[in-house]
Amino acid sequence: MKHLREKIEGNKLPSLCVMTPLNKKHVRENFTIDPDYDINKYEGPVTKEYFLRDKIDLSKKYKYVFKVMLDDYGYLSEDELVRSRNSDGEGELSLKLENSNFRNGVVVIEGRLHGNGYDFGGTCDDPVVDLEVICVPKSENLSLFQEILLEAYSLELEKNYRVSFISYFTAIEAYITKMLEDVRCDLYTELHDSLERLPLDEKLRIVAKRTSHTLDLSSIKIWGELCGLFRSLKVKRNEVTHAKKIVDIKKSDIDDIFTVITVLYCFTSLGIFEFNEIKKTLYPKLN
Repeated sequence: MKHLREKIEGNKLPSLCVMTPLNKKHVRENFTIDPDYDINKYEGPVTKEYFLRDKIDLSKKYKYVFKVMLDDYGYLSEDELVRSRNSDGEGELSLKLENSNFRNGVVVIEGRLHGNGYDFGGTCDDPVVDLEVICVPKSENLSLFQEILLEAYSLELEKNYRVSFISYFTAIEAYITKMLEDVRCDLYTELHDSLERLPLDEKLRIVAKRTSHTLDLSSIKIWGELCGLFRSLKVKRNEVTHAKKIVDIKKSDIDDIFTVITVLYCFTSLGIFEFNEIKKTLYPKLN
């Protein structure tokens, strides 16, 4: 588990792409080249460098945005993007991403334009930016488990580790509840309440036995390590939720609980019973 956790600690996005509809999208957006005249003095036809800044709102299209990369930008010319309008360098652009607020789905583009007053005010077409966005479209219907999992990751990115930790644990509970639906269907209705009152550990064992088609979980090495880490985190979760004492939740606790979720999902949903196989599935290019 150690090597898998190291991979997860460095990058959780591959796991999230397996467990949720999170994926990479190629997005083209218009970019307004109106200079900031508080920074740049307007000098009409004089050619100079102007500072540019614009916001691109992705929240109308995407429910979650976790990473944005600037792939290309420029003016459209015969289906290609060029950085200036002609060989003389008219309207030459230099752009970068700056201070993006992914929680709100807002991307900030900053840069400069080498030009003059004729390049502004709608006399020419505005350029475009091509972005690679790791996101979840609004059109996706998320399960409760997926919704809580992505919210927990958003909180982690904001370094709100305490709430993120509790949210990750709630995601585990939502996942186990979902996985128990088939078990519930096989039981008489009189037994449903008894199933619901079982401790989370016992519910987890039932899910594991059902999905691995075995009654002897001790024969599966991955199970022992998974349960050991899960129990230690459950103790910490109980201390936080029941306010028994002040508990310092660290980034390492977040990485541990996320590792539990990833291994649990791969074990019970994908039928992968080896840590190395989980690592190869999540990080194929790194093995």
